[in-house]
Amino acid sequence: MTVEIFDVHYHFGRHYSEWLDGEPAPDAEWAEATYQERVEEMGRVGCDRSVVLPGDFYPRVDGLAATRRANDLVHGLVQRDPDRFPFGLGTVDPQYGPAGLAEIDRIHDIGLIGVTYHPRWQGLWADDPWIVRQVDRLAELAMLPMIHCVAESTLESPMLIELVASRHPEHPLVVLDAMSGPTSAKECRAIAHRNPNLWFDISIAWHPLEVLQFVREVGHERLVFGRPGWTVSSPETLLAFGGGLPQQVVDDIVRHNLDRLLAGFAKS
Repeated sequence: MTVEIFDVHYHFGRHYSEWLDGEPAPDAEWAEATYQERVEEMGRVGCDRSVVLPGDFYPRVDGLAATRRANDLVHGLVQRDPDRFPFGLGTVDPQYGPAGLAEIDRIHDIGLIGVTYHPRWQGLWADDPWIVRQVDRLAELAMLPMIHCVAESTLESPMLIELVASRHPEHPLVVLDAMSGPTSAKECRAIAHRNPNLWFDISIAWHPLEVLQFVREVGHERLVFGRPGWTVSSPETLLAFGGGLPQQVVDDIVRHNLDRLLAGFAKS
């Protein structure tokens, strides 16, 4: 048996499609039901802790107020159950300009440890000047940036994320959804070699062999695990597929690497 999973990639947030059939449940009712579902799933798959990210599909009709609401849902979950959900990140729309910087300051003050971006859902390039400016602020505040890197979107190209990360070579940045396509996997290995501050989430790596190839070429120390994934869906997959990885390497990927990364962002 491997160690229990520490999941880097759990989205907790409302989805705009809930409003298709009329007025959905209030936030408190939705949060309670979703919390219970997640706790049950974590018990079923052997996950004891998760990093909480906002939902990427929250309704945006109220602009900045909607973003604050999404961030406050994450904060509420972390406050409710810090043993299972010890760390939360917020989100900020780069198109808010200076108001986005103020939201970063606010979520820092309430105890969230970073900001996550999903450029293809936010409608701009991963190296947009306001993402760059906001990551500068995150570095100033010792907060953690995470940027999604889904292979189908050129807006989330690994090379664009590299341009952002290279501005602060001593400050970690997590590449979410890394290696989610064949070309993206090669590009992730390339930017990993050049940027030791980059960490890579394998939650939707398109094939387990890409994880093995990353370990061979780069090492395993900056790989972190999201559950559930599409292909790399369990520690057992890493142990068994394509000859597998050693037990200690799997344990590091599914838990210890993330412990090590987040030790620098632990709340005092």
